[in-house]
Amino acid sequence: MGKFFNGQVKRNRTTLVRYIIIGCGVFFIIILFILIAVKGKKKPEVVLIPKDEAVIVEINSEKPKVTDFFEDIQNYDTNLLSVDYGNLDTSKVGEYEVILKAEGYNPATAKVIVNDTKPPVLILRELKIKYGETYVLDEFVESCTDNSNTECIIDYYQDPYYTDYSSYTDAGTYPIKIIAKDETGNPTTVQETKLIIEGNGIIDPNPTPDPNPSECKYGNMTISEQRYPMAVVVGDQTNNCAIDRNLWDDKDTQEPASKFLKQDLDNLKKDAKFKSYLDSNFHETETNIVVKSDIIGIYNDDASGLVGYGIYVEIYLSARNSSEQTDTEENLVLSYYLKSDYTRQYITNKCNLD
Repeated sequence: MGKFFNGQVKRNRTTLVRYIIIGCGVFFIIILFILIAVKGKKKPEVVLIPKDEAVIVEINSEKPKVTDFFEDIQNYDTNLLSVDYGNLDTSKVGEYEVILKAEGYNPATAKVIVNDTKPPVLILRELKIKYGETYVLDEFVESCTDNSNTECIIDYYQDPYYTDYSSYTDAGTYPIKIIAKDETGNPTTVQETKLIIEGNGIIDPNPTPDPNPSECKYGNMTISEQRYPMAVVVGDQTNNCAIDRNLWDDKDTQEPASKFLKQDLDNLKKDAKFKSYLDSNFHETETNIVVKSDIIGIYNDDASGLVGYGIYVEIYLSARNSSEQTDTEENLVLSYYLKSDYTRQYITNKCNLD
């Protein structure tokens, strides 16, 4: 009986030790899993773009998304990110500052640059005119639009060898090259179209005027506010139509005004009162006569067409000492506008001319 009792006690102790060892092992494994899980879980992290960089957008585009301002977002709910856009206006080129906000972090600033890098979209059309008719640049343009929503700046394209498009006057077909830019200066590629001038090159010197002209291409001859007296009329008085305003400095168009000015100066030299003034003030010396003149284009009410020219003249006199080869100071003695009735509208008249 005693031997049996002692054997039972030994078996119970062995079992207890086994349970303790197993329990410690399980506990160790649980702790190990907890440590691995904790170590593997990273803290939420938000990394902003570098301060010397900026988010760049094209003019009139959408505002940048909030995530555009961050280089990296790890384990963070992007719904907790926001941007205070302040005065950001994507319709205007410029540099703007915005404020970035992320819950759990201090606010930070970032830059947004609005650029205009895209050129306009230019579409041209061919132009067909009759021999003797004129044309303007805009007539070659079907449309021109830009992403900045501003007007295109349109001009003739000049090759390395200058092309004088105004010289295209004879019947035939001519290449016309045009380029457009936006306000930022982005240019389109060179676009080419055609100018077709129809006719045999013969103009009736006495054409029969249209008794009922439907419309004046460059507006009528009406002038409601006239700064200068009209010296020479170059518009179509028969049909009351102005001509192309771009011809104001054309040599042939301006020729009547140039002839009128020359004739007036010739008459002035022969004027008895003018000669008497010279004799009275410069009779013992050589007289220097300096003429300054300006031929001024006069446009109709809406400045769409040329009506005629105003002519302004200034006459300066000075005495020249032939022995010392010196001049006295020039004195303005006459200034006036020429009028279409061949009279003068004086502003300065020291010679007392009529």
